[in-house]
Amino acid sequence: MTDIKIIKTKIFNTNEVQHLCSESFDTEDFVYLECFENLAIYEEEVRVRSATDFAIANNCKTSSSYKAYNGKNGACTWLRSGYTTFDMWTVGYNGSLCNRYPTVAYIGACPCLNLDLKSFISARSASRDFKISTISSAGKERYRTIEIPEFQYPQSRVDGKTNRTLETLYEQGRLKKTGKTFISSCLNKGDDGSPQLEEYGAEEYEYNGKFYVRVKIGSLTVSSEYSDGSKCKKNEEFWIKVEPIKWVIRNWDDMPTSINPKGKGEAEVIRLRSEEAIICMQMNEDFGFTELTMWQNSKLRAFLNEYDIHEEIKLNGNGNKKYICEQNYSYKSKGFLSEMDHSAFIQLESITTELTLQQENQDLKN
Repeated sequence: MTDIKIIKTKIFNTNEVQHLCSESFDTEDFVYLECFENLAIYEEEVRVRSATDFAIANNCKTSSSYKAYNGKNGACTWLRSGYTTFDMWTVGYNGSLCNRYPTVAYIGACPCLNLDLKSFISARSASRDFKISTISSAGKERYRTIEIPEFQYPQSRVDGKTNRTLETLYEQGRLKKTGKTFISSCLNKGDDGSPQLEEYGAEEYEYNGKFYVRVKIGSLTVSSEYSDGSKCKKNEEFWIKVEPIKWVIRNWDDMPTSINPKGKGEAEVIRLRSEEAIICMQMNEDFGFTELTMWQNSKLRAFLNEYDIHEEIKLNGNGNKKYICEQNYSYKSKGFLSEMDHSAFIQLESITTELTLQQENQDLKN
């Protein structure tokens, strides 16, 4: 099996006064989020993102009043840019750029990562099945997505019949555990009556060659709809299918002709962003300090890259030590990279490539 390498990428981040002005605040990450400057040049309708059923089950809020180009309801999603001492930039349901506390629990995330192009072409030439699709709306091609079979994540709620079958087998102890878990969360009312977000491991099960996770909804929930039109219900438990992630190819025009027949052939990496919010997680669990509106200190950065944040900044120098957060987050060997790697397929490449704002702003309008 030929492995695909994920490239650790140098990204620019806002500093202690939420400006892009100092390299000492830059980080090198395998997985990251888009920044404010990247999206500010686009119209609102272009920026609308949807959310998977798994993200919605984890409290990601959506609005049926706004639609993404894939036809699904618009969701609120995080950007990696700080807005003020108290707020982070986000993308609203309608694609507007707005600010939210980093502690807000109903905002999703669309991870970005870069793949080494040579390793991808090598894997593709070895008869790997990489599905490339065109997303169109109003008679216009909007962007291309790619599915890599080994990059999987819980996404779609199963139909009623499948749900009943899985639930029966689960109760009878007849489903096979794969040993993989996905970090999930539910929102309940705490002892003092305030909302309390609880993380748990949603175990994966195999049934007839396919994979599923069982999720639970807390006593508090957002009023969103799943992809089948059903509403979120309090204290509900149901099944979600684990499927290949759909990634937007952000530099489609620069791809070689072996991938894009009209490509310029100038790319060295394939720059990807999940088409939908596939994760719903707080940016941070506290607010009120400048350090907590920095990407370098964020819970999301720790989860997406499987970092121990204090170790990454203090020992590895990957971030500004002067402004390191007091509260630590650690997801070593148990975060997003391990969760989505369904076949021990991913290799992490230590070589870094600088991602400038100019490069980011060359993205296809999607």
